[in-house]
Formats: sequence, structure tokens, C-alpha cells
Amino acid sequence: MVSAKQLLAGLDEPAKAWARLIADPCNAPLASPCYPTSSGGSLIRVERDTIMSTSSTSTAGACIFTPALFDNTGASSLCSVATIDTATDNGNNPFSNQYGYQPGNGNVSWDTVRPVAACMQLMWPGSELNRQGVVSLAVVPTAAVYQGTGGVSVQSLRQASPVVTRMPDSVVEVKWRPGEADNQFSATQIADVNIESAGRNSLLATWSGIPVSTGIRVRMVVVYEVTFVASSGYVTSVTTTSAPSSKNSINDIFHALDRAGEWAYSLATGPAAKLAWDVGGALLKRAPNMLALM
Repeated sequence: MVSAKQLLAGLDEPAKAWARLIADPCNAPLASPCYPTSSGGSLIRVERDTIMSTSSTSTAGACIFTPALFDNTGASSLCSVATIDTATDNGNNPFSNQYGYQPGNGNVSWDTVRPVAACMQLMWPGSELNRQGVVSLAVVPTAAVYQGTGGVSVQSLRQASPVVTRMPDSVVEVKWRPGEADNQFSATQIADVNIESAGRNSLLATWSGIPVSTGIRVRMVVVYEVTFVASSGYVTSVTTTSAPSSKNSINDIFHALDRAGEWAYSLATGPAAKLAWDVGGALLKRAPNMLALM
């Protein structure tokens, strides 16, 4: 079996640091991305934890989380988080309950953002006696699954998911990998941020067969690279506005990670899962550098 050290042997230190953060967005030390650009910003880790599909008729649902989309006030536009809440998994439902990923005062003090690493976790919020249902996880091209005001079924979304499993007794997780356009900064000081979805990647989760009035707990964690507005009182120093000095490309990093197998899914079993965990923050004993803005 290839060790974590062997897996990252071809990467320099800045690339190794980003690879560890990608593989463990919740706990690994913050690290600048190796995007092919000379711009940069301050690194901030934020999270949102919520329970979805809790109505008296809900037995199925879906959530699509697009880290590159920071904020949205338009009901029919692309947004950070969009959900489906339904009584059946094969009905034709529009995404609704759409909202922006608005951590703290980020919407007034942040000028531009881009995602560095992200993950989405699913947890059962009810009693162990009542735990039931099926969940799925995927990393998907945003434009391929997001239907705006159009309808889509939970069942059809699940077909895009490589991982389908029963409701977990603890946690299942999917980790994000950037699309070709995710290295671009997005402005936050716009009432309705509706950037191109092409080239952006999203995290997708579905669930079905759950008891009514129970729901499912969804935790989303993202590391942003941020620049601040002049009036915010925050200053992004010159030393943080340069891309890290790495000889490795983003393709080098994901080629190394992909050698571990399905590293993006925490419920995978066997050597690939252990290796992905080693590459991430599990071997790092220090506390995470966490700025709680939610």
C-alpha cells in the first residue's frame, strides 16, 4: 500500500499543504491554493450547520452546495445553497429555499472571494431506533445539475452520484474539488450574484425514505480566500496577495490525491479511505486554525 508520504512525494511544500487541506477541509491547517494566478487574499474557514426536510410531509430531499457562489438574493438565480424538499423521491420539483452562504458580516466586509477547499457532511438527527432511509453524495459540475426554477427529481439527481448508502449511524462526507473556473474571484458587493456556472463544481447530496418531521442534518464547511472592501477596517497585506511559490500545477495535486482512490468520500472502506485520511488532517495533532463566523 502507498503511504501518505509516498503519495505526496512529487509535490513541493506549498502543494502538499493545499493537498492536505483539500483532503481534510475541517481540520487541516489553512493553506493557500496553487491556482494558476498571481492574485490571492486572506484565508478564512467558515461553516453552516442546518437540518433540512423537517416538514410533516417530507420524506426526501436534496442539497446542492456551490462554494464559488457566495451570496444570492434572487429566487431564481444560481446561489450558494439550493434544496429540494418533497414527499416523494420521483416527483418533479424545483430547487427552493435558496440562500447565500453568508458567514457573519462577510456580505458587507468582503469584497471578493474564491473557494480553496470545502466539504459537505450528512448526519442523522433522530433516534437510533428510527434511523432509516438512503443517502447519496457526489461532486458534480454545477451547470449539469442545477435547474433554476425548473423541476428535477431526487431520483434523477441520485443517478449522478457515485456513492449511495443507507442512512449513516454517524457521518458521511463528500469533499469538493475545483472546476476549471473555480480559481476566479467572485464579487460579493452585488445584490444578486449570478456568475457563470460553467466550469464550477458543486457538492450534491440526496436523501429519501426518511420519517416525516425528522429531517437530516447537513453541515457545510468551506475555506475561502478573501479580499476586503476598503471601508471594512480589514487590510489584506501584500504578502498574502501573491500565489504560493509552487512548481506544481493543480493537476499535479489531484493526480497525487486520486492515486488514493475515492479519497473524496469518507464512507469508502479499505486502504484508499485510510490513505486519504492520512493525507488530510488526521495525522496533524494541532488544533485547526478556525475562525467561526457563522
